[in-house]
Amino acid sequence: MVTVKLKKAEIDACPKCEGIWLDRGELKTLTGVDQTKARKVVCPKCKTGMDTTMLKGVEIDACPKCKSVWLDNGELEKLAGDKKFKNFLENFSSAASKLVVNLPKKKKK
Repeated sequence: MVTVKLKKAEIDACPKCEGIWLDRGELKTLTGVDQTKARKVVCPKCKTGMDTTMLKGVEIDACPKCKSVWLDNGELEKLAGDKKFKNFLENFSSAASKLVVNLPKKKKK
């Protein structure tokens, strides 16, 4: 790692992969972005805080406890990258929305 000073931050850079490491607070010093204020997704299954990770260029939320994954709108299509799959999802979404609209209404007591 090579250390470079920039705007009161010490940036550690890897000459091999060209990645950079920022210690706590350095991202805010350099960009004004506070990573501690990032949204935290809670797993709807087990209520554990989910971790954010990149997969095929898509940022996904993964639960470290139950290993479930949360995908935001459009992320499944990006990960799949297949037109047939996209068509399937569109048809599924359309059918699912019709089911939700046509659910029997609960009777009032």
